[in-house]
Amino acid sequence: MDRQQAFATDDMWSGLARTEAGMVSGWHHHGEYQTTIYVLTGPLLMEFGPGGSNIVEAGPGDFVYVPKGVVH
Repeated sequence: MDRQQAFATDDMWSGLARTEAGMVSGWHHHGEYQTTIYVLTGPLLMEFGPGGSNIVEAGPGDFVYVPKGVVH
C-alpha cells in the first residue's frame, strides 16, 4: 500500500492510498483518527464488527466513513 498524506488534524487524516487489486489488510484501526474513504477505481469490501460480521461494499464514486477506533 502506498500512502501519501494531504493533511491531518487532531482527529482526522486525509490523503491518498493506492493498493494492488485483491489486496487484503490485517485487522486494524486508525486510533483516534476518523477516516473518510473515497473510492476512485475498483471495488472496496470492508468487514468490521464482531468477527467481521458487518460488511460495507463500495465502488468508484462512493464514500465510506469509518469512525475512530473501529476495528476493520
